[in-house]
Amino acid sequence: MSGRKSIHFDSLYGAFGITTLISKGITFGRPLWVHNLNLLFLVRRWRDGDVDALDITELLRRARRCKATDPRDNLFALYGVTLTDLNLIGLTADYHSSTTDVYREAAFKLLCGSSRLDILETPRGYSDLRTSLPSWVPDWSDNSVLPVSLTHRYEEGISMSKTSMRPMMIDAIKAQGLSDEDIAEIDIEAHLSETLEEISEENNQFLGTNVKFYAAASSLRSPPSLGEDGRSLITSGHIIDKVSVIGQKLEAPEFDQEKLAARLDEAIKFSTNMKSVGGFFSKMRQYVRTLMEWEDIATKNQPEKYVNGELRKTVYWKVLCGGYVPDGEEESENGFKTLKSQLRGAMAIQKLNPHNHDSPGILTMLSLIFGGKYAVFRGKHPRKFATLMEVSLERKLMRTSKGYLGLAPADTKEGDIIVILKGRRMPFVMRSRGGPWELIGPCYLHGIMHGEAFDEDSCGEVRIV
Repeated sequence: MSGRKSIHFDSLYGAFGITTLISKGITFGRPLWVHNLNLLFLVRRWRDGDVDALDITELLRRARRCKATDPRDNLFALYGVTLTDLNLIGLTADYHSSTTDVYREAAFKLLCGSSRLDILETPRGYSDLRTSLPSWVPDWSDNSVLPVSLTHRYEEGISMSKTSMRPMMIDAIKAQGLSDEDIAEIDIEAHLSETLEEISEENNQFLGTNVKFYAAASSLRSPPSLGEDGRSLITSGHIIDKVSVIGQKLEAPEFDQEKLAARLDEAIKFSTNMKSVGGFFSKMRQYVRTLMEWEDIATKNQPEKYVNGELRKTVYWKVLCGGYVPDGEEESENGFKTLKSQLRGAMAIQKLNPHNHDSPGILTMLSLIFGGKYAVFRGKHPRKFATLMEVSLERKLMRTSKGYLGLAPADTKEGDIIVILKGRRMPFVMRSRGGPWELIGPCYLHGIMHGEAFDEDSCGEVRIV
């Protein structure tokens, strides 16, 4: 490992596994611990020779949630485990350069050394370092809440057995400070079976399901260059549309079902400890209201038929999934309808309470209780559709001046423009900076993701600062 300290990989592997098993909870969509565990297993399988090493851009994407004391190590720590010939593109671990310079140099060299411009598709966050970097340079140290990639939705499956997991499970149980008598009463085999069943379910649902887009990838790539200032990136592309209406950012709180059940007992009994559930219900209220706003943007006072001839109500739920429909339209649409039916009561209460006149958590609690079938209470959330919908989290719904619907980065504003860059899979939201453009991030725009809007003859210089 780069830096002054190191740890044996087997120790890291075991410690992470124990932490995962102790703190595992349920979240909306696919649990975060599955993503993290996947990365660790991938690196270990590479070390043991079971799989090939990954390209550095792919490693950077998968390790985005990892932390490092020195932000430069978010790059340098991966240099020794990649198949990319870093010497060929001139990348070395240079601790004499600032973090800003390291990130900018790495981003440009990776852009020049790749046949694609994947670095530009990296989701953007709100870190302090973000303001000192050019907009086209990712902040690889930002491991805050980030949206799911629009093009790399899910990883390959995790391979685990009871034999490999049993020691971690035992250590995890001991780490909770239980007595020997309490430990003896725990059915370890049942816990192992439950965990492996959950992992198997994840693999069966999402194995090998990357979404294939090619907004302009059928054209030849335009090699980027740096401007005279050493900060601006020059490439080629053209404007296709403009953002005319933008919704609120969709957020959903993570929660642990066992803890939530205890809180609900308190809430239903109208205990004095309502503050313990107020924050959660407030976020759930905003989640419901944002979905209501999104549906209005997509369908209210709009033609029944979408730009490409599809039914607008069908396009709306497809946009919520980022265009990814693995089980066919009928099953996915049924999942969407189930979700709506479970939120119907909550939505009705929100319509009766449009000005947030809500004492801590009570109206929100009632709206969810009167929702009847809502999964938070009964554990029957339409999880697969919710997982498909996780691509909407930390993004906004947009409608363009030409009538297209799509998912936009959280920082998108009305008046931003949508650009297709030559040779790219995704369209991008950009903002004028008096000549050059600021890159806001990649977006999904239903109806143009397979080259329908790209015109190579219209391409010109695009300067991103």
